[in-house]
Amino acid sequence: MRRRREEERDKRVSLVRRDHIEKMLAAIEKPTAKRGWLKAIRPLLQSAVPSLRKDDPTAGIAGIKLPKTKGHHAWTDDEIERYRSYWPLGTQQRLVMEFALETASRRGEVVRLGPQHVRNGRIKIERTHGSADVDIPMTLELEAACDAMPKAHLTYIRNRLRQAALKIRAWQRFCKMGNGGRITGTLPFARTQKGRLTPRRRRGHDDA
Repeated sequence: MRRRREEERDKRVSLVRRDHIEKMLAAIEKPTAKRGWLKAIRPLLQSAVPSLRKDDPTAGIAGIKLPKTKGHHAWTDDEIERYRSYWPLGTQQRLVMEFALETASRRGEVVRLGPQHVRNGRIKIERTHGSADVDIPMTLELEAACDAMPKAHLTYIRNRLRQAALKIRAWQRFCKMGNGGRITGTLPFARTQKGRLTPRRRRGHDDA
């Protein structure tokens, strides 16, 4: 949008026509960028009616459909074990992976995990975005990862590593795992490789 604004800054909103919009769309190569630009420019021009324009030049222009993909790479059991062997118990990197894997949690929930959420072999999580809260038994792997962490603070993830979920790909590269994983959308589904249910469904998590 910024580049386009510089190129078209001398154009008047009232003079923009549909063929102008179509020409600018055609100049954008990536479908995602094309869709983003149209989603940004359409409401802008709609808001100009009727004060600056008589009509909406984007009316009738269909939204951009993205090509279908196979989705994000799901971690295999071998990749999970490789990650565990590189990041031992007691590291925040290990806890982030175990927590996300076993609870199918979002990034914002991962960085808020602390000792107060763990009681008597169970973990209680207050979900965000309207999802139901969770009270589930901990697996041995997750319990060991929590027990190995310092208990001096309200959260296990400290300082810059509070953005831990955003760093999972960098941590994977240390393990020579490539760059194909994510903390959400990938780890919670890693355990389906052998036909097992995801943690989200297995434990009755009510989440979209």
